[in-house]
Amino acid sequence: CLKIKFNEFQEDFRQLGKISFLLLLRMIILPIFFYLILSTIFPNYSLGILIILTMPVAVAASAITSIFGGKISMSMILTVLSSLLSCLSIPYLVHVFEHKNLSVDIFGLMQTIALILIVPMLLSFILQKFKPLFVEKTKDYYSGITIFIFLLLVWILISIARKEILNNAGQSFAILLIHFLIMGLYLFSAFLFSRKSNFKDKKAIFISF
Repeated sequence: CLKIKFNEFQEDFRQLGKISFLLLLRMIILPIFFYLILSTIFPNYSLGILIILTMPVAVAASAITSIFGGKISMSMILTVLSSLLSCLSIPYLVHVFEHKNLSVDIFGLMQTIALILIVPMLLSFILQKFKPLFVEKTKDYYSGITIFIFLLLVWILISIARKEILNNAGQSFAILLIHFLIMGLYLFSAFLFSRKSNFKDKKAIFISF
């Protein structure tokens, strides 16, 4: 977050039409399109496929964008807005296509967004304003710290699910295969729809998809 500049947010909000289009594409159009294809190939996993497809941008997207030198502000905007939109889009799409009722903990989601994104962002603005020398001296360490925290979280998540993964190896492999297939489809879509963006925006969009 300490790499974010306030004026970058201002620049991004001037591209409200572009951001709105990316959100519509990422949260509605592509999930429906890919669901109709993948659910015919993997009918037993249709509900899981729909839920994976309609998930908002991961909160880790901003950290990964930072590591690869993308525009962090763009990634954070897409993360926050897609999370808010998912409160409506996920239950609606699950109801329409899978005929199931799904509730979303909106309050819990807002708490997570505030804790992981909003609070660190505000603290970074405060540090940049009142301790610019500290930020300048320590900026070379941010990417390394981000990578360490990201890998630690991945390791913790895998450790928690280790027994389930080992006890259901076949199903776990199928889910992993579907997940990588979905990731590939989204990354290809990001490549197609970000061709006219500048390089930093392109990285942010690519990772956020």
